[in-house]
Amino acid sequence: MGSTGLWRPGVLALTAALVTACGGASTPTDPYLWLEDLDSPRVQQWVATENARTLGVLEQDPRFAGNLAEATELGKSPDRLPTPTLRDGGVDNFWQDGDHARGIWRTTSVADYESPQPNWNTVLDLDALAAAESKNWVWKGVDCDPVTHKRCLVSLSEGGEDAVTVREFDRTTGRFVPDGFVLPRGKQNAAWVDENTLLVSREWQPGEMTTCGYPYVVKQWRRGQSLTDAVELARGTKADLSTTPMLLDNGNGRRLSLVRRSPSFWEHEVSLVAGSGLVRVALPPKSDVQGFVGNRILVSLRQDWTTDGATFTAGSLVSLDADELTADPTRLRAKPVYVPSASQTLESLLPNAPRGGCSVTSTSQSGDQITSG
Repeated sequence: MGSTGLWRPGVLALTAALVTACGGASTPTDPYLWLEDLDSPRVQQWVATENARTLGVLEQDPRFAGNLAEATELGKSPDRLPTPTLRDGGVDNFWQDGDHARGIWRTTSVADYESPQPNWNTVLDLDALAAAESKNWVWKGVDCDPVTHKRCLVSLSEGGEDAVTVREFDRTTGRFVPDGFVLPRGKQNAAWVDENTLLVSREWQPGEMTTCGYPYVVKQWRRGQSLTDAVELARGTKADLSTTPMLLDNGNGRRLSLVRRSPSFWEHEVSLVAGSGLVRVALPPKSDVQGFVGNRILVSLRQDWTTDGATFTAGSLVSLDADELTADPTRLRAKPVYVPSASQTLESLLPNAPRGGCSVTSTSQSGDQITSG
């Protein structure tokens, strides 16, 4: 919830229940478990009834019609800033407007993006794809391989559900790859190791999902292998929140593959994928790996941490030497990148590849945002 949101007792109770179920001490019986069966007639009827009740209340507000018209107009406006993603020397963007309700994945050059009217080239038209395949496709993102940057994993959801279908797309041909990587519908995560290898967490066998409904088994899947022949690398437990693969890529050819096990909503265990298997990285439980810039791995701290004789306070951003980490993940030597004052807190971090650095946004006690390079 953003800083302008209001916490109400009902929201607090729901949040507490979710945290308890996803790594808390106990899990009470859920009287609404039947709602998990999304396609059942009972659930569909319940959703339709609740939507009608909510809409009936909203439409009685005299501001509703005007707010809806204004929001619709803004959502279709061609003057909106196209949020950029820097990829392979160009700029990618996912765009929705009145002509593209589901959206288009498009690309342009950096120079064109900086011009008043960029010339965009469509990579994938989701409206056309949904019509051709008779699917209610909703865009869930794209991740391109770190070597050629031409083969990409496109995640598509039917109707916006959490479960996705992952399909390999070739940017050079503008088509999905015949006999390429395909992960059937499910709650899952995939990370590239190289152009021919993925790390995947999903429900490999029926029931291999945590109490929260997320995968906890990570396997390595090579091109040409059947999904059933993927090799297991890591296994959490059903009581965890999840276990997921991660790729750190500094944009200059250096990559590290990690696996993050989350025993609870707040805690993580990070392991390096090495030639001999997984090696636990000696990071504190309440920390988050944020990115890889140059030869430094960026980590934000949510607890005080003492390592190699130095102590860093909660809220700090620190960096680790990648060579030192891979040589011995159990002994880490950190350097401070950002240390908040008593009235500041770290809000976000945006690695900036063209400048070879990153932008850090912090918030002061007064609510002011401060961005530093």
